[in-house]
Amino acid sequence: MTARAGRRGAPRPGRAADPSGGPRRVPLVRVAWMAWAAAVCFFSTAPATWFLAAVPRDTWSFLEMAGHVLEFGVLAALLYLDLAQSRPRPWALMAAGLAAVCFGLVVELAQWPIPYRSFDARDLAADAGGIAAALLFVSWLASERSIGRASRR
Repeated sequence: MTARAGRRGAPRPGRAADPSGGPRRVPLVRVAWMAWAAAVCFFSTAPATWFLAAVPRDTWSFLEMAGHVLEFGVLAALLYLDLAQSRPRPWALMAAGLAAVCFGLVVELAQWPIPYRSFDARDLAADAGGIAAALLFVSWLASERSIGRASRR
C-alpha cells in the first residue's frame, strides 16, 4: 500500500464518513433550504417587473407582503427540519428563527444600494411574521406527531 492510496475505508480529507463506511450524504432538506435561500436572493435582487409585469400595480403591495411571508416562512421551516434532525427541538426552533431573521436582514441590506430596490422595515416585519407563523406551525406539527407516536405504543 502506498502513502498516496491511504487506508481502505478512511474518509477523504474534507469528507466525513458515515458508520457504514461510505461518504456521508447531505440530507435532502439541507439541499432544499440552500436552493430556497438562493431563490430568495434572486427574487429579492431582480427587478419586480420581471415577475410581476402581468399583475396590476395596485395589487403589488399585497403580493409583495405575501411573498415575504411565504419566502421566509418556507425558509424557516426548511431550516428547522434540517436542524431538528441532529439537535433538540427547542434549540432547532430558536436557531432556525434567528438564522432566517438574520438572512432577511442581510437581504434587505443587500437591496439598499440597488437602484430599483430599497431597504424597508415593513419587509422585515413581513419576513418575521412568516418566520414566526411557519415555526409555530412546524412546532405544533412536530408535537402532534410525537403525541400520536406515544399514544400508539
